[in-house]
Amino acid sequence: MPRIRVEPDKLMEWGRIRHGSEDMASAVEQRTFGFAEFGTNKAAPTATKVRGGYHTPAALADYLCRWAIRSRSDRVLEPSCGDGSFVAAAAPLLGDDGSITAVEIVHEELRKAQAAVDGTAVPIDWRCANFFDVAPGLMRGAGYDAAVGNPPFIRFQYFDKRAREQAFRLVNTVGYRPNGLANAWIAFVQLAAELVRDGGRLAMVVPAELLQVQYAAELRDRLPRLFDAVFVIAFDRLVFPDIQQEVLLLLGDGRNRNPQTYGRLYTRQVVDGAALLSMEPTSDLVSHVPERHTHAHMKWTSLFLEDDEFRALSDAAASGALDRMGELADVGVDVDMLCASMVNSLTFAWAEVCGRSYGGGVLELEPREAERLLVPYRFSAGLDVEYIDRRLRAGDLEGALDHGDRALLKDGCGFSDRDVNRARAAWNRLRSRRHRRR
Repeated sequence: MPRIRVEPDKLMEWGRIRHGSEDMASAVEQRTFGFAEFGTNKAAPTATKVRGGYHTPAALADYLCRWAIRSRSDRVLEPSCGDGSFVAAAAPLLGDDGSITAVEIVHEELRKAQAAVDGTAVPIDWRCANFFDVAPGLMRGAGYDAAVGNPPFIRFQYFDKRAREQAFRLVNTVGYRPNGLANAWIAFVQLAAELVRDGGRLAMVVPAELLQVQYAAELRDRLPRLFDAVFVIAFDRLVFPDIQQEVLLLLGDGRNRNPQTYGRLYTRQVVDGAALLSMEPTSDLVSHVPERHTHAHMKWTSLFLEDDEFRALSDAAASGALDRMGELADVGVDVDMLCASMVNSLTFAWAEVCGRSYGGGVLELEPREAERLLVPYRFSAGLDVEYIDRRLRAGDLEGALDHGDRALLKDGCGFSDRDVNRARAAWNRLRSRRHRRR
């Protein structure tokens, strides 16, 4: 059995939520291990959840490793190796002149990862440690040809204070200004990308939050600057069927140390993991101009719009004919009229772009996201509020939207039928995509 390098004082279990699980190590002596205590109204976690039992399917880990590892002499980083699915997928692709650095804070999980590659001739540097403890030393090295993995999903309220502060200090040193609400996975991705050498690759399973949460805005802007090409692969169906956690595959090719220029950005939407495995990695890709999707009010949800649908939203935002919801909050408004003025295709489409979706097809807007909504309130005098109310109560949403589009967007803003139809198509496309992911 290969030797484990144990970092001092790091033989502890770190409560965490991995993609596909909500494993809380509440069964562990939290005070002993320096955990922040917290309350929950959820049922006590199962043993499987506590040990991080939901890991990346072997076929998916193999797919990512085969894409990222291009030579048997590659140096590979796995910053949160868990039970070893990525290490096991990477080892057969490497020769004895290649190497893997595998980091995992949970000793029991690291033992499983070792067992998964027992007998391999590939040199593996096992680190039983907090990744944020070892990252500074790794940054002083020569860099990696590929960074692969499925980083832990730990929401800010469960992110150990010391580890969070340490992670934030590290990402600060490479130019990020982390949001206090940031999830742990984002620091793993940010630092792993920094550890990839020039021309190298990143291949990771990440939450779909990458597309839509504010704390990922810096990463969305930085990724196309860090790599010559960035690929985002999304699924209609949940990859981890046991939980309501939507994930993406994030691939970066050609690490670029000139952050002043943008690379290319590509998306692909597939039905499920099985469909992905049957396709060539570069087939059915949609190309995007990164600069269009990284400004303050546009999230990467907009990547899944057709070009003319995207232009409809972008042109409307630039027209000056609509107000942001946050601007209306500072003036006296008629609440009923404000609500009614939101019933139009453009505001509905912007809600899909500004908000965030979760498993089950739910759309949520937090207060700051709602403030960014485009609303044609100034033209609300042309609305028949009682008619809209009747249509909504009757379940006729399309009828209510038809009235709002005519009174607000066409008669009020002066948008053409084509503009309004594109806005409706944008809303329908993003809503349908959200509903499919149940």
